[in-house]
Amino acid sequence: NSGAFASTMDFDPSAGTFNLISAGSNDAYVVELDASGNFEWAISAGGSGDESGQSVKLGAGKIFLAGRFNTTADFDPDAVGVANLTSGGLTDIFVAQYQPACTPTDSTITTSACNDYTLNSTTYTSSGVYTQLLTNAAGCDSTITLNLTINLETDSTIAASSCDSYTLNSTTYTSSGIYTQLLTNAAGCDSTITLNLTIILSTDSTITATACESYTLNSTTYTGSGTYIQTLTNGVGCDSTLTLNLTIDTISVAVTTSSNTITATMAGATYQWINCSTFTPIGGETNQSFTATSNGSYAVIVTNGTCTDTSTCTTITGIGINEPMNNHVLQLYPNPVNDNITIQLAQPGSIVMSDVAGNIVYTSAVSSQRHILDVKGLANGVYAVRVSGSNGQAQVFMKH
Repeated sequence: NSGAFASTMDFDPSAGTFNLISAGSNDAYVVELDASGNFEWAISAGGSGDESGQSVKLGAGKIFLAGRFNTTADFDPDAVGVANLTSGGLTDIFVAQYQPACTPTDSTITTSACNDYTLNSTTYTSSGVYTQLLTNAAGCDSTITLNLTINLETDSTIAASSCDSYTLNSTTYTSSGIYTQLLTNAAGCDSTITLNLTIILSTDSTITATACESYTLNSTTYTGSGTYIQTLTNGVGCDSTLTLNLTIDTISVAVTTSSNTITATMAGATYQWINCSTFTPIGGETNQSFTATSNGSYAVIVTNGTCTDTSTCTTITGIGINEPMNNHVLQLYPNPVNDNITIQLAQPGSIVMSDVAGNIVYTSAVSSQRHILDVKGLANGVYAVRVSGSNGQAQVFMKH
C-alpha cells in the first residue's frame, strides 16, 4: 500500500509500534502487510514540500512506486543515503524503484526417505547433511540445511521345499513355483522376497494281501483280517499313507481218534491223509476223516486258503488185536512213546530199527517174545521196526 502521511505515523496495525516521521508537510510511504493484515515493513520518502505515493507495484523482487512531489524531495528511505529530486514547476511526478530490505531466512529439515530424496529439484541418494542456498520471496538468501537419512529397500530370496503346502508371511502356497512378496522392512522401505518353492505331495498306496496266521508289514505284525492304515515317511520326507486290506487264513491240525477212525477237527478245509511210515499220500483219502484198514501210523495234511500244515502222526494198533499172536509177527506199544517201548514178537528173532530216511539206528537178536527197549536217546520222529522171518513186515512208532 502507498499514500501520504504527515508528522508521525505508526504503520503497525497491531499492538506493536513502527513509527515514521515526515520530513515536510506530507511524505510518501509504502507499507507491506501480510495476507492476514499483519505488519511486515514500511518506508517513507520526501522533503520540505508535499509528496504522495499514488501507485505501487511489485516485480522481480523490487518495489516500483509512482507519485507526485514539489520542491526538493529525498527519495532514498535510508537515513544515510540521499537521492534528491527537484520539481521543475509547482508539482512533478516521480517514479522510484526500491529493493526491499533483505532479511535472510534459515531453515532446517530433518527427514528420512527410502532410496532417495528430492528437495528443490536436487536428488540425494545417501545419508548426510546438505545445504541449499535459495532466494526467498523477498529476494533475500534462504539457507536450507537438510539432515537426511537414506534407508534402502531390502531384497531377499528363499529357496524352500515342503510337503503339500508352504506358508510364508500368512500366505499359503500349494504348488511349486516362483513367488514374490512385497512387504515393508523395519525402516519403512519396501522389502521384496522372492520364494523359489518346490511342493512335494504326500503319497498314498494300497496293498491287498492274504496270509497264513499272521502278516508283517514295515515291522508291524497283524494276526486278524481287516483294513489297516500305516502313516510312514517317504523318500523326500513327506507322509506316505499305506492302506492294507488283509485277509488272515488260520489253520488247525488237531485230530481226534475214535476206534480206527482219525478225524481232523478243522472243518471246511482240504485234506490229504498220509502214511507216516513212508510219508507218502494214501490214494483217495481226502476227506476230513480217515478210517485205517491196517495198523500203522497216520497223519493228515490240512490246507486252508494260504495255510498248509501237517498233523502229528496217530498210531492205530487195534486192528485184528484179538487174532492169535502167530498171525501178527510184531506189535509195538505204547505208541507214541517217550521213554521205553515194548516190542512183542510172535517168536524170538532179530529186530532192526530204522528212521524215516532208512538209516539203521538199532539192531538186536531177541531171545524172548517180549523185548523192552529204552528210546530216550532217540531224536523225536517216526521209526520203523522190522523182525527177521516176517517177510519184511514192519511196525511204525513215533518218538516224541
